[in-house]
Amino acid sequence: MLPHPSSMHTLPPLAEDGDLLAFMDDTIFAAASKAHTPCNLSSSTPCLLSPRSNHTTDHDTSDDGMMSVPPLEKCERRKQQIRDASRRCRIKQRTEVMTLRARVAELEARVAAGEKLQRDHEMRQRQVELLEREIAGLRVELYKTKAATKVVFSGIQPTGVPHLGNYCGAVSKWVTLQQQQTTDVSLYSIVDLHAITLPYDPSMLQANIHGLLASLLGCGLDPKKSILFKQSDIVQHSELAWLLSCVTPLSWMQRMTQFKQKSQQKDSNAVSLGLLSYPALMAADVLLYKATHVPVGEDQQQHLELARMIATTFNDRFQTNLFPKPIPQRDDPDDALVRIMSLRDPTQKMSKSDISTQSRIDLTDSPDVIVKKIRKAQTDAIPGISYDKAGRPGVSNLMSILSAVTGHSVDDIQGQYGSHQTGKFKQVVADAVVAKS
Repeated sequence: MLPHPSSMHTLPPLAEDGDLLAFMDDTIFAAASKAHTPCNLSSSTPCLLSPRSNHTTDHDTSDDGMMSVPPLEKCERRKQQIRDASRRCRIKQRTEVMTLRARVAELEARVAAGEKLQRDHEMRQRQVELLEREIAGLRVELYKTKAATKVVFSGIQPTGVPHLGNYCGAVSKWVTLQQQQTTDVSLYSIVDLHAITLPYDPSMLQANIHGLLASLLGCGLDPKKSILFKQSDIVQHSELAWLLSCVTPLSWMQRMTQFKQKSQQKDSNAVSLGLLSYPALMAADVLLYKATHVPVGEDQQQHLELARMIATTFNDRFQTNLFPKPIPQRDDPDDALVRIMSLRDPTQKMSKSDISTQSRIDLTDSPDVIVKKIRKAQTDAIPGISYDKAGRPGVSNLMSILSAVTGHSVDDIQGQYGSHQTGKFKQVVADAVVAKS
């Protein structure tokens, strides 16, 4: 039973943080102290120490059934127990609070670190954008200050091992230009994007690229004097090709001789759009670097002329002088005559894609193999040696090969070997090619 309200002490204010347990300790202690006053049984006021028949307490009772007054020491012990429990509770609460605060601090640190990484990333992005703008501006300034710069560009497809026709028609000219040092910039590309316009073996393409690179370096191209690179590594080739194709009439593409020849050899379903748009990609290769001179063979002359037409169309449509008209690079007037044809079918040019290996002389062929291939080259039974591409294509091809590897003109070769029979002349050509290899 609780004490009568009139007998309770006035409640003191709670301590800070609502220390209810400390307040309860003091209240219990005060109640226990007041219990030392003897109870007046005749009074109607209920007493905390009145006996009950159905209630038992921890306190001792006397013989007459009256509850004895609890000792002060027992109250002190009880009070101390409550205080100890309160202290343990407070310690546990403080530990939990400290743990939660440490966890919150850890999460806040992680959030701060994430925000810092985000800021660093955004800062790096801004720096990259600023550098790209600066580079673009420098390029514009470079083009303005070097308007008269002579830039040479040429490319070769990685469709197999380079052969003698590649060397005589392109690579030897590249090496010569490099040695003469008459150009400001020389760029030579392994044009792997062109190589996929026809059916190809993906597993062989990478090997062909590596083999071609080794061959070009072996032929004398010096990376310190010329820029040698793979076409697909520069994505702007494809981007510019698309832009140029959007200003190029379809009829121009359909008139290209190479497209007509290759499309006739293939089933209509095997002719790709890439084969049709091949000249637009070639124009992008040349115009991307604002090339002023392009070493080309006779078979690529039409494509270069198309590149000139596309450059003019683009400049006129957008009222700019962005692209110069590239000029065919020829070292001598008879250069068109030096075109190496197939050894087995001299009406077709020597090609890496030809099924017959006897049709070409690969740069990796041994001297014995070279001699055997030239001895088996197609000729005719007409006596003597003379140059006549229409009437004597086989002999004319051998004369072109000899001219390419020795540097002598076709007229000089005819004057020197005109009385030779074809068998003897083949040996002369074979010896000259072996000496050049």
